[in-house]
Amino acid sequence: MWWWFIRTEEEWIPPMNFKDDDWFYIYQQNIFYQYFVALHAAVLLTTGNDCGPRGNSQVTIATIGLFLGAIINANIFGELAVLVSQLNAKNTEFQVKLTKINTTIKHLKLPRPLEERIRDYIITNQNSLEGQEQLSRFMKLLSPSIKARVIKHEFYAVLKRQPMFGFDERITAAVLEKLSLNLYKPDQKVAVQGEYPEEMFFLVRGNCDVFKTLTSTTPLYVQ
Repeated sequence: MWWWFIRTEEEWIPPMNFKDDDWFYIYQQNIFYQYFVALHAAVLLTTGNDCGPRGNSQVTIATIGLFLGAIINANIFGELAVLVSQLNAKNTEFQVKLTKINTTIKHLKLPRPLEERIRDYIITNQNSLEGQEQLSRFMKLLSPSIKARVIKHEFYAVLKRQPMFGFDERITAAVLEKLSLNLYKPDQKVAVQGEYPEEMFFLVRGNCDVFKTLTSTTPLYVQ
């Protein structure tokens, strides 16, 4: 729009030529040069810079451009401020929690190896929680068909290695439709012996330990 106005009136002087005697130089150039000079001035206008309007129509358009640029910039910086504040709030909350844990550790006078193990566990646990939240948000964004392809990518090879599923593609496909991705924290119990099972678990990544109680006193460790 700015280019159309200056082409019509041929009164506008580019800010770069304010002090030049040949300010009309722009109108002697080809249309591409005129367009990009006008575009440069328009971009500067949206960031709050003056483009040197001349005449009522150019002043009106420049004023509208300044208002629109201010709104756009305010929206961009406002969104950035919200994102930064959210990140800072999450980090601050975790740092406060970690500070309390460090204070408790000092009061208990725990051995150094145990202190390091506790801190590593807390940090790993926090990362696992954030990973689970990100995974949940990611899966909610996907369409059912794309989500099914993600599930198949993660679980297909695991299911094919299972004798009860791998022999029939129809059974494998039916099981894949029921699966979901989950992350578990270190030392978190996935299933407990004696409880009625309502889910079936497949280990895709990582490792887990299995403890099986044969008697009421002696647990059997299975890796």
